[in-house]
Amino acid sequence: MTKTKIIERNDVVAVYVAFTDKPGGKRRPILVIRFVGDNVYFFSLTSQYANKSARVKAHYYPLVDWRQTGLTKPTYVDVGRQRVARVADLQKIVSIGRLTLRDQRGLTEFVVNWIRQNRSD
Repeated sequence: MTKTKIIERNDVVAVYVAFTDKPGGKRRPILVIRFVGDNVYFFSLTSQYANKSARVKAHYYPLVDWRQTGLTKPTYVDVGRQRVARVADLQKIVSIGRLTLRDQRGLTEFVVNWIRQNRSD
């Protein structure tokens, strides 16, 4: 019997993510934000920041404790689009780490402010 990796909110894991604009995909780090039924909701993570537009950068939260989380370079949480996948469809979940309490709090504050700003536009 194979043990299934249990993932929880605030876990950073690597999963295979399919491309939306072309066939295929690749293994990417994601931040688990919640579960509803058989679905996992998550934010994408990226290390690509410098060449992004100001509009895109506005919805990137910079992880303060990226090293402690197990990431190898400065990483940003893309809060601009919450993604969803069926847990059963996630292949070979690889645990990277877990957000520190400081980043959990910082991300929550960032998301609340981001939502406020985008509702008033």
